Amino acid sequence: MEIMRVIFKNNAPRVYTLGDTNLIPGETKPVDKSYLASPDVKEALKKGDLTLIEGGAGGSEKPVEEMTAKELKAYAAEKEIDLTGVPDRKPDILAAIQAAEAGE
Repeated sequence: MEIMRVIFKNNAPRVYTLGDTNLIPGETKPVDKSYLASPDVKEALKKGDLTLIEGGAGGSEKPVEEMTAKELKAYAAEKEIDLTGVPDRKPDILAAIQAAEAGE
């Protein structure tokens, strides 16, 4: 059975804890989709403290070469690819993802 996941970005100046996942400020991570039903998460989304990143799950994912930088960051978070230290530019993010997937 596939676990349904969504990807959140923490825009708040504080850590958000969702189950066993801690989202530090500025961090993007996949979490269980069930958190969408949480009143606290709904409020955080409404206030802009959390952002739901679209395009993380699904079978119609486009090739990484065609993704935007935002989509690439969400993809990396979903695949648990660490982008720490990678410049926030599409070519650099793409190269880091491709290197990680190639096992480099």
